Amino acid sequence: MAKFIDPPFFSFDFYSFTSRGNAVLVQCPKCTKCAHMKRMDNTYIVQCESCTFRNTKDMHYLVKTFAQGQCNACQRHVNIPLEEKERQYRKLNKECPYCTKLVQCHIKINPTQVYYPKVSNAQGTDPVFLLDYYLLTSLGPNQPIWALNASHLEYLIDYVTDKLRTKNFTGKTASHALPGYIKLAKNREAVLRKLKQLEKNYREGVNNVDNLSKKAAKQ
Repeated sequence: MAKFIDPPFFSFDFYSFTSRGNAVLVQCPKCTKCAHMKRMDNTYIVQCESCTFRNTKDMHYLVKTFAQGQCNACQRHVNIPLEEKERQYRKLNKECPYCTKLVQCHIKINPTQVYYPKVSNAQGTDPVFLLDYYLLTSLGPNQPIWALNASHLEYLIDYVTDKLRTKNFTGKTASHALPGYIKLAKNREAVLRKLKQLEKNYREGVNNVDNLSKKAAKQ
């Protein structure tokens, strides 16, 4: 058996995952079967191959504004987040966070493309369309277990199965984002059973779709 190597922290973060072209599997709200969600440029698209459901959403712009300058007293660079009402100014005098002296700052606007809310992701719901992930189960009350797609599910199975884990880089690993109940040694067998059942259901669903496609091609 190959040694399990835990990948970097953001490997299965929803936004990072989709920005690399990976599809996310969600439950179709129309027929409850598997739908695919992908990010194309700045638009998220979800489409079900079993019915006619399709939806799109563009990413939002989150605008952050900062007051930046050099403190003459302590010679430190300051970068202070501003409130909405302060964006109208071109320059502001702000208190240095290091020495409390006033610093003349210029205003920098930093528009960042984001999608929100992110909190739903922790409950097994995608943060864009708020649909349940297709690969979703539960260990107990308020203990969801989910995977973004088959590769994420494979990672979870390998992580739970392997007792000797390592990494080949410096920094946090993907497992740091996992909830504690998945990582507890006493839950190992129960979590693995849930993951294996998800894997079985997914494979059976894929085989059924393939068989229907072959039958339709012959007609």
